Amino acid sequence: MRELDFLPGWYKQSVRHRRIVLWQSGATAGIALGIFLGMLLIHHRAESAKASLASLQTGLIEGKSRLKAMDELTDRQKHWLAQERLMGKLGLQVEAARLIRALDTAMPAEVSLVGLQIDADETAKPAGHRLRVRLQGVAPTDADLANFMIRLGELPLFEQVTAGYVKEFTENGHVLRSFEVSFSMNLNPPI
Repeated sequence: MRELDFLPGWYKQSVRHRRIVLWQSGATAGIALGIFLGMLLIHHRAESAKASLASLQTGLIEGKSRLKAMDELTDRQKHWLAQERLMGKLGLQVEAARLIRALDTAMPAEVSLVGLQIDADETAKPAGHRLRVRLQGVAPTDADLANFMIRLGELPLFEQVTAGYVKEFTENGHVLRSFEVSFSMNLNPPI
């Protein structure tokens, strides 16, 4: 038996055309969705790359500041080494001149020095270079001696200022005080 087709020819074409349009619409929607997801992925990667770049730039700035600080420390170390070499060449004469100049500013006019002994302080090697100074002098009054001790203690060049002894004696009818003072002198440059 033969089948009878009551549907017009244009209807079959319309149904076939509709299927093609639906298939093309689905494919177009799938392609558009893929493009949209790809753009989202690219945007996410771009944002993470920007964040990574910002982090690297921050690290670079910190690295430059550390490098600058290290350069400054290296320059300071070179300066200190040059000073140490110069002090090694000049030796004790420069320190003795500094010591005498400082003693001259601290000593009242009434006080006289009769002896000065300068030695390297061997016990201070880990802490740096120091001189141990011991001086003997004569003062007319206890007040003059006290003023001298106070002025010595106020000078930042001298440390551990201590009195060794104070003895009274008479000379030509005048009572005088003979004394001994010791202190250490820091030879390291200030930081």
